[in-house]
Amino acid sequence: MKNILLLFCLFTCAMVAQGQTKAPLEKVVITSKKKKTQVSTNEKGDLQVNVSPKNILKFKAISGSYSGQHDFGYTCYMPEHITIENLQIDDSNHPEDYQGPAIFTNFNPQMTDESYQEKFPYVKTREVIRRKVTTASGKALRVSDNPVMFKEVKVDND
Repeated sequence: MKNILLLFCLFTCAMVAQGQTKAPLEKVVITSKKKKTQVSTNEKGDLQVNVSPKNILKFKAISGSYSGQHDFGYTCYMPEHITIENLQIDDSNHPEDYQGPAIFTNFNPQMTDESYQEKFPYVKTREVIRRKVTTASGKALRVSDNPVMFKEVKVDND
C-alpha cells in the first residue's frame, strides 16, 4: 500500500509540475553518498537525490506494488511513455552484489514466469526513452528486477 501511495504521489507531483511557472530543472543528479536518503537542490539549482548506501540496493526510479488480483472497478494504467533525461547516477559507493540501477521495482514478486495470471492486469508502460543517462559504476540502467513483468517494455536510447 505504501508503494502504491508513493507511485500516486510521484505521478500527481509530475502532473502539478507541468504547470510550474519557473523553467524546468536542467539536470537531476542521483548520488549514493554516506549520508541519509534525501532530496534537495544544489548550489546550481539542480535537483539532487541522495540514496544512502544502505538503501541503494532498493533504489528504483519507479516504484509500486500490485499482484493483479484486486478489482479496482476500472482499468489501471501506468504512464504509456516515460522519458528519463539528463540523469547522472553516482552509484560508485555500491555493495559487491549490486547489479546496477533499475527503472521499475519488482511490482509483483509472484510473477516469476508466464504461468502467473493477473485477474485484473493493468496496462503497463510501453516505452522508456533514455537521454543522457549515466552511472558512475558503469553498470547499465536495467528495466527491472522482474524481467517477466516488464518484458514488453521497449527501452530506447535517444
